[in-house]
Amino acid sequence: MNVYVNVQQLLHKAIFSGMLCKVDELYARNKILDLLALQDFSETEVEPTEKDMSDLLDELTDYAAKTKVISDFIEERDRLSAKIMDTFLPKPSEINRLFIEKYEQNPKRATDYFYQLSKNSHYIQSKRIEKNINFSVETAYGKLAFTINLSKPELDPMEIARAREQRSLPSTYPKCLLCIENEGYTGKVGHPVFQGIS
Repeated sequence: MNVYVNVQQLLHKAIFSGMLCKVDELYARNKILDLLALQDFSETEVEPTEKDMSDLLDELTDYAAKTKVISDFIEERDRLSAKIMDTFLPKPSEINRLFIEKYEQNPKRATDYFYQLSKNSHYIQSKRIEKNINFSVETAYGKLAFTINLSKPELDPMEIARAREQRSLPSTYPKCLLCIENEGYTGKVGHPVFQGIS
């Protein structure tokens, strides 16, 4: 695995999806290099790839775990992925402005924009959600739908112990998972990341 190729492929995907302007490519690259604790960048010829942004993020978090930039825990991988994707996102005020602008033209267009942005930025993790098991059953009261949520993998015993240890430390910030203070919050054990989109 060549981490520099992965970084460049992710940048290309971000530009192609409209999340990143070409003129911001070097800025985003340097932010990602910093997150991966890389001090330089090796210019290499990068071929287009069939991998999607989710696959490329997985490869970058694999690299970070292998090189001990992060611990190999699901929450740390998710936190790093969110920080990487945050380099492509405008500030919340800009997202709100664009949403309102689109909403005034057509509410469906606005929600489609926000949904696509959420998927592109990996806030909605489509590949994980595809793993969920869905079925429905006819009952006397109508159709009852069930979902077995497999999109969030189970924590291993080390992660559970780590979470217990972290939770024993007093913390009241953010106040809750839905409170406004979560906007841009980088997360902690037992509290998800809310980079960029919230």
